[in-house]
Amino acid sequence: MTNKKNNLPIQQIVITLLLFILCALTAFFLSIPTNIGFARMIGLNVFGSIAILYNWQLIELHIQRIKENGNGLLFTIIGILVSFSLLLLGENFLNCDMILPTVEDIHLYGHTRLGMFIAYSFIKITFISIVFKCITDRLDIKEKEVQVILFSALVFGLILTLSCTSFVISDIFRTYIYNLLFIGYLSYSYNQTTSLIPGI
Repeated sequence: MTNKKNNLPIQQIVITLLLFILCALTAFFLSIPTNIGFARMIGLNVFGSIAILYNWQLIELHIQRIKENGNGLLFTIIGILVSFSLLLLGENFLNCDMILPTVEDIHLYGHTRLGMFIAYSFIKITFISIVFKCITDRLDIKEKEVQVILFSALVFGLILTLSCTSFVISDIFRTYIYNLLFIGYLSYSYNQTTSLIPGI
C-alpha cells in the first residue's frame, strides 16, 4: 500500500461518525413499534444516503485511485468470492446478524422491497466503508500494514457488531466473528489497492 497521507478533515470524520450513530439509534428505536429489518432500512436509506452525499468527494477520489491501480479488478473478484463465502458462513454456521432483511421482513413489508434492496445493497456497504475509512484515517500505516489490518478488523468489527446486534452475548460473539472476517478483508483490500471501491 502506498503511504500517501491524505487525512480527512476532523469535521468530516465527526459528522460521518455522528450519522453512523444516528443510523444505529434510529434502527433501534424504530424496531420497537415495527421490526428490525424495516427499521434498519429507514436508518440506512436516510443517514446512509446523507453520509454518501456528504462524502462524495472521498468516493470520487477512491474511484480515481482504483482506475490507476492494476489490481482493482482482481480484488473486486476476490471481494465477491469472499462476500459470498462469508454470507454462507454467517447464515449456515454462525447464525449471526449480517444486517440483512429476513424473508419474513420482505413479505411483511413487501411494498418497500425497492427501498430494502437499495438500503441493504449499495447504501449499506458504501456507508460501512466510509465509516471504516473515517475510523482508520489517522492510523500510521507505514511499515505496519499487518498490525493496522488486525487492529481495524478488531476495533471496527466490534463497533459494527455492537451497533447492530441484540444484547445477547452469544449473538454478539457470533456476529463479531463474522464482522471480524468481513472488516479484515475490507482492510486488506484497501491496503492492497489504496481504494475502498473493491470492498464496496
